Amino acid sequence: MSSDSAALSLPKRRDMVLAQITVLPVILNSFQDLLDYCSQDMFTQDQRDAEMNSA
Repeated sequence: MSSDSAALSLPKRRDMVLAQITVLPVILNSFQDLLDYCSQDMFTQDQRDAEMNSA
C-alpha cells in the first residue's frame, strides 16, 4: 500500500517540477519587460530634462 502512494507521488512531483520549469521563462520575460519599461521611462525623463535645460 505504501509503495502505491510513493509511485503516485513521484509523477505528481515530476509534473510540479515541469510546471515550474515552464513558468520560469514566462516570469523572466515579464521581469525583463518591466526592466525595459523602467529604463525606458528613466531615459525619457532624462531626455525631457535635457530639453528643458537646452531651451
